[in-house]
Amino acid sequence: MFADDFTFLATGTNIGEMELKLNTLANDILNWTHVNSMALNIKKTKSILITSPQKRANLNENSLSVLVEGQVMEEVSEARVLGVIFDNNLTWGPHVEMLIKKLNSKG
Repeated sequence: MFADDFTFLATGTNIGEMELKLNTLANDILNWTHVNSMALNIKKTKSILITSPQKRANLNENSLSVLVEGQVMEEVSEARVLGVIFDNNLTWGPHVEMLIKKLNSKG
């Protein structure tokens, strides 16, 4: 059985701090899935770094390295959580575009 729809977040002042927190959380979730006879589908497991364009320009590193069972999670620029599309700059543009397409198709 697969464990679906986990969402977890970490905040930090730099990429290294966030990676440490996210890798710890990922390991905790992986342990929980094993204890409960479940598995994570690493191909469906994604990470996203959400920050302002100004802060992103000042980062030493521009991406996250989150490991699950020795594999790096794919980093994406958009993620859907409970039907809401978040982009890595938190602009809402992709979500609004999806809503417009959905409303136009109902016409």
